Amino acid sequence: MPPALNIIALATFSAALSARALDPVLPHVAEDFSVSIATAASFAAAFAFTFAIIQPVLGAFADIFGKARLMIVCLALLGFANILGAMATSFPLLFASRILAGIGSGGVFPIALGLTSDLVGAEKRQVAIGRTLAGAMTGNLLGATVSGLIGDFLGWRGVLAVLGGVVVLASIVVAIGFR
Repeated sequence: MPPALNIIALATFSAALSARALDPVLPHVAEDFSVSIATAASFAAAFAFTFAIIQPVLGAFADIFGKARLMIVCLALLGFANILGAMATSFPLLFASRILAGIGSGGVFPIALGLTSDLVGAEKRQVAIGRTLAGAMTGNLLGATVSGLIGDFLGWRGVLAVLGGVVVLASIVVAIGFR
């Protein structure tokens, strides 16, 4: 297997971390912005919706602009959106940052699968895609757990700031790895 698959798995891992990251700290978000927990949970739906609708669009753009280049842009957008969310002064701004995060995260997955398919022959493709998806699944599973721990020490803003830093670091690794 090409070593670049590790970089792709890192990208999907870091993108998936953000999906459920705020779930454990929703009560704190609701309290800070004086909204109900149900209202605070609405940005999970906004993230998921934009995540889903952007995938076919960005998957097609990846063929036009270059898969690695667009993955770097999506990761940078996701990192920026998380950091912007950490600095949000209003619930609408946090909500908008979660929409941007959904776009960034949603763009990583179709591109990662396309890159994986490009790098590996048909005889090893199932294993390679499995490894790429393992990165995503691990990120999704650890996202809520780790953010709960971070939230206990740094609050919900700390969760988004740390995630933003992790994703920006992943975008740098992808940029170096796919030069």
